Amino acid sequence: MQPASNRFDALSPNGHYHQMDKKSIWVGRIPKSVTEGEIHSWFEDFGHVNCVKLNIRELHNFAYVNMSSEYGALCAVQFKQHKLGGSEVDVRLKSYYRPMKPNVGAVEAKLFCGKIPKDVTEGTIRKHFERHGDVTNVQLKKKKKKKKKTLR
Repeated sequence: MQPASNRFDALSPNGHYHQMDKKSIWVGRIPKSVTEGEIHSWFEDFGHVNCVKLNIRELHNFAYVNMSSEYGALCAVQFKQHKLGGSEVDVRLKSYYRPMKPNVGAVEAKLFCGKIPKDVTEGTIRKHFERHGDVTNVQLKKKKKKKKKTLR
């Protein structure tokens, strides 16, 4: 964990906070042929590189580059023409919590949840689902007790 002085909070478009590390860079859309050494060499032009961690994924690769100074990281982020392996790559400050994208074109939806324990309240359900977006209504329907028919 980095010291608190190397981090700051940023407000994402949907109003959620996420922490940024002012010395670490996220590099995305890296071609499969690029190595950690090539990434290290490229970012050395902006300042001393402490380490590079390349993450290999099926669709696209990304890397985290830790710079020794905030200045080096900010210079790298402000430079707009990063090319690795002949392709342009995305460069941003590393975010510890991925900013949630606003729900563009979101539609109102209803969700049915069955077999909810009797002790669960509407508040508990609301709190659980608000992690995923706005909750406008919660209706908790309890089973009605059937009246026993009596023979007359």
